[in-house]
Amino acid sequence: MAEPFVSVIVPVHNAERALPPLMASLRAQRYPRERFEMILVDNRSTDRSRQVMRRFADVTALSQTARQGAAATRNEGIRAAHGEALAFIDADCRAHPDWLNSGIRTLMEERLDRVAGRVEFLLPRRPNIYELYDSSVNFRQTDFLSAGWCGTGNLFVRRSVFDEVGLFDAELISHEDSEWGLRATRAGKSLDYAPEAVVYHRARASLASLARKWIRTEYGAAQAWRRHGLFELHLWTKKANYRPLAGTWRNFAPPVRENPHLRVTMDGISNILRLAGNLGSFLGYFNLGRRGAV
Repeated sequence: MAEPFVSVIVPVHNAERALPPLMASLRAQRYPRERFEMILVDNRSTDRSRQVMRRFADVTALSQTARQGAAATRNEGIRAAHGEALAFIDADCRAHPDWLNSGIRTLMEERLDRVAGRVEFLLPRRPNIYELYDSSVNFRQTDFLSAGWCGTGNLFVRRSVFDEVGLFDAELISHEDSEWGLRATRAGKSLDYAPEAVVYHRARASLASLARKWIRTEYGAAQAWRRHGLFELHLWTKKANYRPLAGTWRNFAPPVRENPHLRVTMDGISNILRLAGNLGSFLGYFNLGRRGAV
């Protein structure tokens, strides 16, 4: 029996340096090349991403200009897709050679509607404190799964699910994956985990990049509350979001937990990021500064 035809969808925003290694990893997939297409969708990049995209003759290169954000960009890719199954990966990731094989096999053989893959962080030999933080607290797919959704940085979905449930909410700056995932779960669509379907992601290496991420994600959480009644606990109006954090280091590896200086530093970073998140939540609550939240 022939493998199902798959559409690999990649949202692109200011990823000119990330695209070549991503494309090399997709071309190295052990899944039959004639059984998948690659769709790159640029979302208002201000670098040379669109020029880089045109270098790849074996991809469908599109541009999304009507709305800004990953949700609208992925929707553009979904509309152009020909696959029975859709595979989502982010532009700043790299795929293991068995990524497609593992994810699609689990999706089809287990007769599932959705499958989440594993995200591993690429760290330098001597990661700095921010890389350690990012790699320990973000992309926790198993935590997302327990809540009934999964991240779109590594996701496999039957095309029929989008036909029935609808597309991502293109108004959301962030949390479009959780909103859509919860919508699909409420519609009875199955979801499971394929840890062998691995993508690799670079950890953020500065406090500024972590803060930007928190502003964007909490902006999206406030939007999701306004539009769908989700994530009320994330709102800037909640007093709990202004209480000092302590004990964040408990989530980290033993070398961090056993170092008092690193424990205090991790808690300090968490408090700064919580303040950044409250700012993003405030902006999203009042629908302010949308472009700056991306």
